[in-house]
Amino acid sequence: MVAKKNLNAPKHPDLETISNLEVIKALQSSKFKGYVTEQFAWRHYYWYLTNSGIEYLRRFLHLPAEIVSATVKRQARSEPVRRVNPIRSETSKPSDDRSRYRRSEFRQVEFRFWKRIQSTITTCFVIYW
Repeated sequence: MVAKKNLNAPKHPDLETISNLEVIKALQSSKFKGYVTEQFAWRHYYWYLTNSGIEYLRRFLHLPAEIVSATVKRQARSEPVRRVNPIRSETSKPSDDRSRYRRSEFRQVEFRFWKRIQSTITTCFVIYW
């Protein structure tokens, strides 16, 4: 249930015969009894039923236990679609420049290059420190 924090409103927007003040006070008293939880944001009250509140309404309205609100019902989850990755052989991969970095000789050259840069940076750091 939602109610705007306007205690002087002549009626609640969803309940035409009840004033906004009566809705707020009734739900605040239900909060102290533990039937609802209350949140307040941007000049609006938000109330959510707790399990004890659902049980209270069941007893008050004489509803059987088989009747469950739509918000409490668990949604049936469908099985997720699983992708099957086909097994690809090495010959089916395209031979382009992007796969070049995976080759070992390129990695060795790259490693030597970065090792040289790292030693230069370390030397500069030691000199200026």
